[in-house]
Amino acid sequence: MSQRYILRNDELTIASDQLRIIDIFPEEIFEPFVDALLNSGITDLSQLKGVSVYSFLNEKNVLYGSRRYFLLKNIEERLREFLNRDIFEKKSSANRITVNESKDNDILATKSFANKKNQEEYYYTRGINKSLSDKIEKYIISNGMRPVTIERIKADLDLDMKSPVNKYLQKTNWAVEIEVGQYIHRDSIIGIDNAAEIILTTLKKLFIKNSGYVSIYQLFSALRPDLDVFMFDNDIETHEQIYAITAYLFSKEKYKGNSFIFHMRMHIWQKEPDYPRSYAGLIVKWAKERQNLVNRKICIEKLRNIGAANPSTAFSVAVRENKELFWQYKPYEYLLSEAVHVDENWKNTLKSKLEQLLLGKPFVVLRSISDYWYYGLPEIPQHVQWTPLLLQEVLRDIGVGFRTIPAGEGQASDVIHAALTRKDSGYRTFGDVVWCIVDEKKGTPQQMESETLRKLLLTENVLKGNERINSLHKAIDDYRFVWYDNGKGVIISKA
Repeated sequence: MSQRYILRNDELTIASDQLRIIDIFPEEIFEPFVDALLNSGITDLSQLKGVSVYSFLNEKNVLYGSRRYFLLKNIEERLREFLNRDIFEKKSSANRITVNESKDNDILATKSFANKKNQEEYYYTRGINKSLSDKIEKYIISNGMRPVTIERIKADLDLDMKSPVNKYLQKTNWAVEIEVGQYIHRDSIIGIDNAAEIILTTLKKLFIKNSGYVSIYQLFSALRPDLDVFMFDNDIETHEQIYAITAYLFSKEKYKGNSFIFHMRMHIWQKEPDYPRSYAGLIVKWAKERQNLVNRKICIEKLRNIGAANPSTAFSVAVRENKELFWQYKPYEYLLSEAVHVDENWKNTLKSKLEQLLLGKPFVVLRSISDYWYYGLPEIPQHVQWTPLLLQEVLRDIGVGFRTIPAGEGQASDVIHAALTRKDSGYRTFGDVVWCIVDEKKGTPQQMESETLRKLLLTENVLKGNERINSLHKAIDDYRFVWYDNGKGVIISKA
């Protein structure tokens, strides 16, 4: 078994004279690469130690597409020739990386190394040697535009099922994941370089139009008129396939030095967004474009425009699962919570006003709070006025020692809660609030129709309109309330 060394900073030195870049790559085909190296101040092989050629070509925009790939393969082959020569000696036997070559394997054997990332960039992944990588590439090329799965590759090439083919294909620069877990070769895509130019131009226009964001639907709709021939030649029909090719070109290959952010095979950003990569994040984006305010109608329309399958559901789920981002101040009108400067003074002012409101009271019916009381609360930006709905949203997220009690579970997000109380209050549930009101207004024990009880709660502003009509018995799960006749009547006991 022989040994050879790979380039690594501070681990190897050159035993012979310094080898100049122009001596290693004298042929004309290497001229763009050599020029880029020299312009970067890299003039000899010792300076090339640790450099990822693939990343360098992308960063310096050295050629593009299939021409870049062809150049990369030739550079790697030339470096491999020099690495196989016995021109290196170890600088320290305790700090070297060697490659053990056997008949079947070319697997990295590491005694000690400080930069695993660089090692993995040079060898795409452990367990895939040059012979096997060539075999996989030829196999995928032979399938043309027919995508092949990892399982099929392993089966047809008689590979161990544990072979890291997936990791290899994710790293190697020619593999296009055209469908989830299914690959084709870049060179199998007819006219890809011409298509790349069209896609790049279209993306840049859409980024300007949509403030740095493009959806898979918007991309497909904008591209289709100009890519009809390309799509026909390559038997491409779906949004997902166009997205996959775009993601390959501008994430993996970094075509002409352009790199964009792709997420969930659905979203594209020109650069990393300062909001979550999700529908909720897009709602944040749209709110920021509207002075931190947004509403349901606008969001649903925008979600429809970017191709959300069910815009209404997408909006509801996004807001429900990210409540801390949005404070609702009117039904389905939202203020970004981050737009409110909440500091200790802000909290103390709110807390002081709530203490005054609840002085000597176990709870306060939220709808009964006078408009005048809200004028003393901390300021909200964009001239948004305090409302009972906004107050319950704020108390949900800001810890000042108070909370609200909803009229049972399952109410819509725009419904004002039944009451406001202290967090350490003994009044925990809707049943606690209702029993207290009945005991104070009617006395207990009591027997009455469910609708009679509901009308009492309407009078006291605990409920409004048709809230809890025919479902009051479901909202009050309390041992002091005994429901009968399928919830149409109730017996309320004394505590």
